[in-house]
Amino acid sequence: MGLLEKFGKALDAGEAALLAKACEEAAADGRPRTTAFMDAASVGAARQVLDEAAGIDARPFGGYRGAQRAKIAVAPAGFDWEGFDPSLGYILIKGAQADPEETVAYVRASGVAGSDIGDVFRTEGGIGAIVSAGAVARLLSKGVDIGGLPFEVVESDPTELSFPGQARREIKSTVNSMRLDAVAACGFPASRTRLAQEIEIGRAKLNGRTVTDPSARVKQGDTIVMRGRGRMIVEEEGPVTKKGRILLKISKYSAL
Repeated sequence: MGLLEKFGKALDAGEAALLAKACEEAAADGRPRTTAFMDAASVGAARQVLDEAAGIDARPFGGYRGAQRAKIAVAPAGFDWEGFDPSLGYILIKGAQADPEETVAYVRASGVAGSDIGDVFRTEGGIGAIVSAGAVARLLSKGVDIGGLPFEVVESDPTELSFPGQARREIKSTVNSMRLDAVAACGFPASRTRLAQEIEIGRAKLNGRTVTDPSARVKQGDTIVMRGRGRMIVEEEGPVTKKGRILLKISKYSAL
């Protein structure tokens, strides 16, 4: 039984044909191929077939752990996936408060195919979404109309988004001052000097705004994002210890 027939028993005809073609092309030239987004049921069914197929390695890419919709990348067995780019984009529809399922229809109305849309979810500052990289430019230029109102779309770093089911870790620490580099060092596994360097080159955001001054003042309730490292929220500030250090309670959300 060929791959197309096997996929046809598990997927709809369109998904089966595209996935079978991707496998054939990857086997022919040794380069990986990536499907459009599929729902969780289709991804699971496809993985069952692929796991039994000789000479093929497959990986799902949904943009974060636990994603419901994902692309499947296929390559010859033994392919080195390190550095592979599944062509995903992360966006924020600023200020939107619509139901995520309804938002999918609004994004499609902006000219993006359903197969280019991954998970859509509520996040800080609006509605977050994972889309194909090729759909990002269209959404940035056109925005999204929701309920007849226009909303701006911005490209996001994944560490700036609150993904569904993302694990929260509570950290208690002390600092000698509320400088950005000092507070960031409580939550991210790097030295204060290293973090200061990253801040200076624009890799940090404080409450959604890029900050390049390591000495910027942080206070209770602030959100710090370090690109590639994750996001943290200063839940409690103080009191001051007998040694003059400030007690902090921080919520840390890891990068992908």
